[in-house]
Amino acid sequence: MNPREKANNLVNRYYYMLPNNGSLDEGINNCESRYNEAIGCAFVAVDELIDNSYTPVNQDYWFEVYEWLKKIKDKEPGARWTIEDMKQGKTITI
Repeated sequence: MNPREKANNLVNRYYYMLPNNGSLDEGINNCESRYNEAIGCAFVAVDELIDNSYTPVNQDYWFEVYEWLKKIKDKEPGARWTIEDMKQGKTITI
């Protein structure tokens, strides 16, 4: 899994673990706030992996994942997983 895919995979996994209130944009657990919280959780996980990586190759990979998480957080075009990715046969495991 490349770093972009891994970053999106982590965000999506955390997103579906967090509670929701069924609303797209209202309330404390709406979809957007939940997505932002999932990004934060993914940052924490990747920070831990970077801090506990004992080989430079692993650290480099996780640094790249961290950079993709920044792009996802900043809503940079092309960072978030899209339907086009799925049409190309790519999948994200949940």
